Amino acid sequence: MLPSLLLAEDVRLLDSAETPTAPKLLAPLDPLIYDRRLTRQLWDYDYTWEVYTPPARRVRGYYALPILAGVKFVGHVDPKADRAKKKLVIVNRSLRRGHRVALAVRELAGFLGLAKMPPS
Repeated sequence: MLPSLLLAEDVRLLDSAETPTAPKLLAPLDPLIYDRRLTRQLWDYDYTWEVYTPPARRVRGYYALPILAGVKFVGHVDPKADRAKKKLVIVNRSLRRGHRVALAVRELAGFLGLAKMPPS
C-alpha cells in the first residue's frame, strides 16, 4: 500500500467526502490511469489503450474505456459511434458482477449526440 500524503487541514475533507457509486467511464488518457505501472500497483488493474495495437492482439478493443465504480475499476466497454445510424454501439464489454454501466453509456451517447444500442 502506498502512503497517502495531504495537508492536516484537509483530513476533514476526506472524512466528509462521499464515495460515488454510479460507475463512470474514463477516457483512455485520463490522468488516473495514464501511468500503467502505478495503475497496476494502486488498483490491480492493467489497462492498455489498444488503438495502436494490431487487431489480432487486442484484448479489450480499439477504444475500450475503463469503468470506475467508487474507488475500484470494475471493467471496460468498447464503444463505436455509428454516425450514419446515429447510434452508439457497444462492440465489447466486460463488467464485474453486480455493477451496471448503462447510465454511463447513455451519458456518453448523449454527449456524442447519439442513441445507445445494445451490444451486437
